[in-house]
Amino acid sequence: MITGNPLRGKIDYTPELEGFEPRVVQLRTSDGLRLEAWEFYREPAPLTFVLAHGWGASKEMLDQQIVFLCREGWDVVAFDSRNHGNSEGRVSSVGYHETRDLEAAVAHVRSGTHLGQTVFLWGISMGAVAAIRVAERDPSIRGLIAESSYLSLRETVWHHVRLYFGFPLTVLAPLVLAWVRWRARFNTDDLDVARSVGRITQTSAMFVASEEDRRTPPATARRLAELCAGPHTRVFIAPHGEHACIFADNQVAYANEVRRFVGEALERGERSPFAPTCGGNAADRPARRSKAIEADQSADR
Repeated sequence: MITGNPLRGKIDYTPELEGFEPRVVQLRTSDGLRLEAWEFYREPAPLTFVLAHGWGASKEMLDQQIVFLCREGWDVVAFDSRNHGNSEGRVSSVGYHETRDLEAAVAHVRSGTHLGQTVFLWGISMGAVAAIRVAERDPSIRGLIAESSYLSLRETVWHHVRLYFGFPLTVLAPLVLAWVRWRARFNTDDLDVARSVGRITQTSAMFVASEEDRRTPPATARRLAELCAGPHTRVFIAPHGEHACIFADNQVAYANEVRRFVGEALERGERSPFAPTCGGNAADRPARRSKAIEADQSADR
């Protein structure tokens, strides 16, 4: 069931960090769980990306994103969510309690001086849900990349039951929601991502989906962008990639979209992360936008 993690301790994945060595740190959540995290930094760095993985994954499986961000000269913090990887916890909540995990990682960034204090979040699936909820609560988050998020827990449970079992077995959806409510100890109706994204007012946001993902299709990303009340939104619909695997299958185009998005988000604060040799002058970078921009899939492939 979704409150567990049958893959815990069974993921045999060796990350390819290409010479970027992590510093292992321990985080503590507001409800007392210990989380294992990696930090990558070089001083001075203009910003820090905090990465949040999806259900059944771990920080090691974000290695390609980590390498890309480190090559850009940005600091990175990646962590194992509760009940995942080397972190404590016995229950998963598909984004609800994991919000506390991401908040602990952001607090870690801000607790010292060695990491860039301009914070961006990059969440995938469950991690995207947590990232949206953190940005809702913390307007100082400069930018948010939400990949493969759902609209609400209720909507995604019904969608997945129909997708995998067919319409006759939709009777299972209320049972699944009741189980999550009992097992994870929260009101499942409170996990409403569409409502949360409408309360984001200060954070720039990019919503990402894949044409090949039936679990969280492009229409979901577009809807979240429409609802987002932030000052600048962007939508990137990748042509390839299964759920939570979009970066690996679209690295060049996805990386270019992230660069553009970060540049636009920092321009809003009159700062840019790009050195003149790699980012060009201000006239070459995209102007700040107040409405959603959808990336041209044909570009940069």
